[in-house]
Amino acid sequence: MNVDLGFIYKKPTVGFDFFAFLLPFSTTVWMVIAASLVLTSISLYVFSKVYRREGDPLENITACFYFGIACLFAQGPETYPRTTFSRATAISWWFFSLMAITLYTASLTSMLTVNKTGLSIKSIEDLLNYNQYYYG
Repeated sequence: MNVDLGFIYKKPTVGFDFFAFLLPFSTTVWMVIAASLVLTSISLYVFSKVYRREGDPLENITACFYFGIACLFAQGPETYPRTTFSRATAISWWFFSLMAITLYTASLTSMLTVNKTGLSIKSIEDLLNYNQYYYG
């Protein structure tokens, strides 16, 4: 004679979060990235005004901000800085952007592939010792 006992339980539902793409980094990290973008854009603008070079495409603040956004999203800007200090700032911003993108991708991948903790009940004895669910 063979007796199999089983039980049925409802799995918890997963809610939809529109801003789930922001979860790999904390709020302070996102603020540091935004502040770094603004500071880099201002630095590029100041360097292009102080060290004038003919044909420098980063003459206004919107072009500098666009340059920073394009580098942050790894799209490659259409124009590049001409002065030495602007190029040094751009290289440091590219390095920062590369590290941020790499860490974001790794964190997002680990968040999406982590196994959700399932129900740890494997036998009737485990069910008897489990106090979270009521059964009859």
